[in-house]
Amino acid sequence: HVPGIPLETELDPVGAGDSVSAAIVATLCGGFSHIEAAQVGNLVASVTVTKIGTTGTASHAEVIERFGEI
Repeated sequence: HVPGIPLETELDPVGAGDSVSAAIVATLCGGFSHIEAAQVGNLVASVTVTKIGTTGTASHAEVIERFGEI
């Protein structure tokens, strides 16, 4: 089990599944473990769900910023 990332803002789940899947695949292709891939997937999706009304993709800078918040 990999815990989610708590968010205290308005959320829109559109695009979250695509974001988490892409992040997991990219992380696994980078040679990281399944646990690390799930953690990165959660991190990326936590950015995506804060983009209201879009299928917003998390940028590298946004993911790094969110990582600094947790």
